Amino acid sequence: LPGPGFAGIDDIECAPEDYVCVLTRGHMFDPQGCVWGTRQHAHYVGMMGCKGKNTTVHDLVTSRGVTEEQWESIKRPIGLKFGAKTPAELAIAIVAELIDVRYKERYSDEARERHEQSLGR
Repeated sequence: LPGPGFAGIDDIECAPEDYVCVLTRGHMFDPQGCVWGTRQHAHYVGMMGCKGKNTTVHDLVTSRGVTEEQWESIKRPIGLKFGAKTPAELAIAIVAELIDVRYKERYSDEARERHEQSLGR
């Protein structure tokens, strides 16, 4: 984004099939990213962050008009849980989750059940 912070975010549009990953340094702009993703009606909005940050971000996001239902639809923390710790591992966990979400939506209940079983879920 040009300029300081997220000043230009409202000038960007996304399509209903887009995935939004909110990953900002120190969570400084997480509220703006979450509000933008929900207002844009993105297919998926996920946010990096620990439980402690979620309360603060929740309060800031809902104070900007995001409903509790919209807040609950934001995946947090983003990424499949398999013990990722390093930035590279976290990136893989995030991409794996996006693939998993897409897969579940594209295939029949039977295919999704086989997929879940193959993952041990």
